[in-house]
Amino acid sequence: MLRADEIDIAYDFDSVGKAGSMMCSSAIMVFDEDTDVVKLLHRISRFYNHESCGQCTPCREGTHWARQLLRDFLQNNGSERKLNRLQRVGRNMGGTTLCALGDAASMPIVSFLKKFPDDFRQYYATAS
Repeated sequence: MLRADEIDIAYDFDSVGKAGSMMCSSAIMVFDEDTDVVKLLHRISRFYNHESCGQCTPCREGTHWARQLLRDFLQNNGSERKLNRLQRVGRNMGGTTLCALGDAASMPIVSFLKKFPDDFRQYYATAS
């Protein structure tokens, strides 16, 4: 995930990685400022949870927990504690699985939370 202010970053593995994202399949998806990044991350996490073969505990459990925590945010049941847990889930999946799916599943979580933390906080700030 790259923000609009990062549009001039060179499209190569090193440059995109230094910007806190990854190329994965090298597909480019463009979202406007009206995109709800929490809903988007929930959709991405549902995909990875569905695609996980279940062989690796970090991927199997991590994608499940990410999906559940994001669902909580969408139901206005998020909290700073859950936000921190989601960050840990994302960090703990990366580099710990047998295949690259765990890395691919973790990167959007880590990237979205780093670049858009207030979008997540808005979900529980308005519920109070």
